[in-house]
Order: sequence, then structure tokens, then C-alpha cells
Amino acid sequence: MTEAIGPETPGHQAAEEALARLLADVADRLRALRRRGIKRADRVHRFRVATRRASAALRLFHDWVDDAHWQRIRRTLRRLRREAGAVRSADVHLHMLRDGLGGQLDPSSREVRSMARSVRRSRKAGRAALARRLDRRSVARLERRTDRLLASIRTDGPGREPFENMAQRWLGASLPELVDACDRSASDREAFHPARLVAKRLRYGVEILAPCFAPEGIDAALLWATDLQDRMGEVNDLEELQMLVSTAARERPDGAMPALEATLAARAAQAYARYAQWWKSSGRGELARVFGPMMAGIRAPHAPRPPPAPHPPPPP
Repeated sequence: MTEAIGPETPGHQAAEEALARLLADVADRLRALRRRGIKRADRVHRFRVATRRASAALRLFHDWVDDAHWQRIRRTLRRLRREAGAVRSADVHLHMLRDGLGGQLDPSSREVRSMARSVRRSRKAGRAALARRLDRRSVARLERRTDRLLASIRTDGPGREPFENMAQRWLGASLPELVDACDRSASDREAFHPARLVAKRLRYGVEILAPCFAPEGIDAALLWATDLQDRMGEVNDLEELQMLVSTAARERPDGAMPALEATLAARAAQAYARYAQWWKSSGRGELARVFGPMMAGIRAPHAPRPPPAPHPPPPP
């Protein structure tokens, strides 16, 4: 955020700045994909992350904008994110297969080469779907909807209160939600994927609310949240590839890819066990240590501070 936004900034002004900046970033990256192409994996990844950040801002400021405009732009971002996500997932899975899962598989084996061909076909279809969104009308539509959303921001009621009030309320609700989700996910694998969504919302929300807190607190919080996402992402990538292999195996004439399926299942189970052990042994405690000062109300250095107390008069 810009330096003009701080803890005492009226909430409606902070909402306008965050939404305008993050939605403009999505539009700019959409233009870049149209102009430069979608074959660069890092370019598609950055575009997808931009849609996630903008969606997080929409969720944060939902109560301050017109719901009809909110719903329209939310649907637009969701479609873009899903189409970019299909391409991004295929890029990740191809890298895993080419790498042989760190030496545990032979990339030149028949199973791996067959699966790589299947993933490349999926990526081609995903790129075609994403390319259909990369026209001038898509960008213009997004920008029109952004303008209407920004014009609908309410400046009365909660919109006039300091930005830090919203930040504290949001953290106060989001941290218990994350702890509960991760507690369940570390004991029940079925609860793992809902917990990933909660973790993503926390990370992007903290980025948006950063002006309300001291930089050192924000840096520590984002490092912790990124570490959590990386641990969960490893499990998710392996499980997704395992499901793709299982589906492809059912469609093969010989009916199986036994070595690849078994290796992926074992790697996914190991990654999940590492995540669960980390959360129970240190992750949960680190969360309290990192976010405790933020919940206590540490404010950014540029926040207005009360004037110093006058010196007592000298003794007679």
C-alpha cells in the first residue's frame, strides 16, 4: 500500500486504495498475458496470485461495497483464477515428473513418459481456455466493473472508522479459525484441503492489512504464513498428481501404473505426516508467538502517536 494509508486512515479510503491497486494489477497482468503469451509458467503463476490477492481484498471489504457489483467482479476473478490454475497445476505436475520426484522415479520410464504426455494434453486444453479470456473485451469488462465497484464504496458508518479497527477485528476472527482448521487437518486428512483455503485467506489478508502493524511484525507473520502454505502446497501437489495418475491408469488398456501410483501415494503420505508433525510440535506455538504482538495492537511507525507527557516542574 502507499504511505498515505496507515492505521488511522478511514476504512473507506483504505478499501478504495487496496481494491483499486489489486484489481488494476489483475488487469495489467491480463494484458501482459495477451501481449506476451501464456507459455511462461512464472507469468501464469503471477497472474493467478494477483487474482487471489484481489479476491482476498474483495472478501475483506465486502460489507463496504454494493453487493451486486461485488458479486459480478468476484465471479470474473474466480473464472480467471480457475483457468489460470489449471495451467499452473499442469506446469507443476510436469516439473515433478521430469524431476522424477527427486530421484525416486526414472523420468525415462514408460509410466512417467505416458503420464507426462497426458499432463501436456491437459495443459494444452487449459491454455486454450485461458487464451479465450485474453481479449480486449475481457480487460475492458474487468476495468468497468472495477470502476463501478469503487464508486459504490460507502463512506458512512463503518467506512469512517480507522482502518486498524477493521484489522484487529479481522485478525481476532481469522486466527482462531486458522488454529481450529489446522488442528483438525493435522489429525484428519479429510480436513486438510479446507484448512489450505483458510491459510491462503490469512496470508493475503495480512498483506492487505500490513499498514496497520509494525513492519517487523508483518515480516514475521508473512514468513510464517508462507512456510505454512509451502508445507501444505507440497501435500496438495503430490495428491493432485496422484489423482491424475489414478484416473489415467483406469483409462489405460493394461489398467495400471503401479510404480508411479505407489510412489506418489507414499510421497503424499510422507509430506502430510511432516506437515502434521510440524503443526503439532512447533507450528501452532509459532503462530501464537508471531501473531501475539499484532493482536496486542502494535502499530506501524507512521501511525499518529499521543504527544509526550510534559516534564514535571523542577522542585522548588
